[in-house]
Amino acid sequence: GQAAGARRVRDGQVAEGMTLRRREFLALPLLAFPASAHAGAPGDREILAEALRLETGLSSLYRELAREPGPARGEAELFGRHCEEHARGLRTALANRGGRPESGDPAATPAAGDAAALELERAAVAAYYRAHADFGDVAFLPTLSSIMANHGQHLAVLRSRLGREPATRAFETGGVG
Repeated sequence: GQAAGARRVRDGQVAEGMTLRRREFLALPLLAFPASAHAGAPGDREILAEALRLETGLSSLYRELAREPGPARGEAELFGRHCEEHARGLRTALANRGGRPESGDPAATPAAGDAAALELERAAVAAYYRAHADFGDVAFLPTLSSIMANHGQHLAVLRSRLGREPATRAFETGGVG
């Protein structure tokens, strides 16, 4: 049977004399977090700085690969633009949280080529995967998820080009988990 009082919680009625529509309720999660949660946890800046470093490294690598003649040139240009867009968004998110990009080098690439891109893409997916557990600003998680998914697509294309299985598991984690 029904629990006592279960019939009272319906669209438009929360408790005696209170009303709350489903749309209003769905808007609550973002409003219910304290202002500090919107600003992000202290570790958010470090996570964003690391992601920015990876995106900058990938962008640089893809610019280099796009200079090489061959059928993969168009993909390298496209993937490079993706990484530049990610980097722009991450810079803004970092600045909004009072952080500044590190002046150090972007993520180092051992060598140019598809294998180097594959390894850096794997590292990026793994970093975004780990970030989901530690990132404090839940409003930014969909953006991190979208970027991670994009790098998962890059991984599948690169693996396929290298003659490997494009998807090694149903949910790409970059080798984490």
